[in-house]
Amino acid sequence: MASSAFAVAQWLEDGAVIGAGEVLPVDIEGELTLTNVLFGVSTPIDCSGLFEGTVDSGGEGTIIDAFDLTGAVAGSLDAADTNKTPISCEVLGGGCTSGALAEVWVGKLNLELGAVWKTQLVLEGAKFIRELGAEAGYEVTCKGPLGTITSECAGLVTKAELTNETGGVLSKQLGTETIPCTVGSAKATGEGLITIAGKTLSVSEV
Repeated sequence: MASSAFAVAQWLEDGAVIGAGEVLPVDIEGELTLTNVLFGVSTPIDCSGLFEGTVDSGGEGTIIDAFDLTGAVAGSLDAADTNKTPISCEVLGGGCTSGALAEVWVGKLNLELGAVWKTQLVLEGAKFIRELGAEAGYEVTCKGPLGTITSECAGLVTKAELTNETGGVLSKQLGTETIPCTVGSAKATGEGLITIAGKTLSVSEV
């Protein structure tokens, strides 16, 4: 369907636009590859896990917590966060030891402390895009030939293209934005399925 000049992107629950003032809980499960350029060497790090978040009637949303595959809540970089548990991710090569595990902490993401990442659903031509706000970020630590490397990447402003799939909405990170880091820079790619428990989530023009 061609996009109307006045059309806006909206989240749908069981085929109906989410009502005004409604905020619905969602899960995003999948894989994210953080390709960090460490001292000039491209170093992809593959992370699997789950994000919990929300979507609402205005196309806005949040990501409120991150979990690893065992269900453990990931620790954040917030100084007030007593949880220091990292997500273990696999190094795929480059400046860190291939096949080893890297430790990743999320930045400014802790619901109890009121630290959340904001998202916005928009239309770009005929494509549905989910934008992630500038408050998002992460820190990665891995072992390289010269010892341990730690890099913090802030301003994780990324875009993901959304498509309706059986059971939910597939979110595919475009990897077009460069993320500034304390060591080099990074890009994020990967995909995950956004779902509502017991319901069918979708996106549409309204």
